[in-house]
Amino acid sequence: MVDIKILNTKEEYENFINEDKVVVKFSAEWCSPCKVLGNIINKLDSEQLNGYRFGEVNVDDDFADEITRNLNIRNIPVCIYFNNGKEVNRTIGVVKADDIYKNVSI
Repeated sequence: MVDIKILNTKEEYENFINEDKVVVKFSAEWCSPCKVLGNIINKLDSEQLNGYRFGEVNVDDDFADEITRNLNIRNIPVCIYFNNGKEVNRTIGVVKADDIYKNVSI
C-alpha cells in the first residue's frame, strides 16, 4: 500500500519535487479517472517502487495554477516523475500498475 502525500501549498510542492525520486499526481476531486488512478497508486507494492514516493496536487487549488501552466498540464490525471527537481518522465490518463512500475525503474 502506498500513501499519497497531499501537497497543499506551492512551498510543499517545491520541497517535495526537490527530493530524490518522487511522483506528483495532478488531479481534481470531480475527476473520475483521477480517482481510479489514485486507487491504482494506493494498491501498489511499495517495495517495487525503487524508492519513489507519491504526492498529489489538486489542480483546482489556487496555488496550482502557476505550476500547471509552467508544466504545460492540459489534461488530468497526469503523473510527473521527478528526480531532484527535474522531470524525468510523465504519464497522462489512467495507467496500469505495470506502467508505473516500469516508469520508476528507469
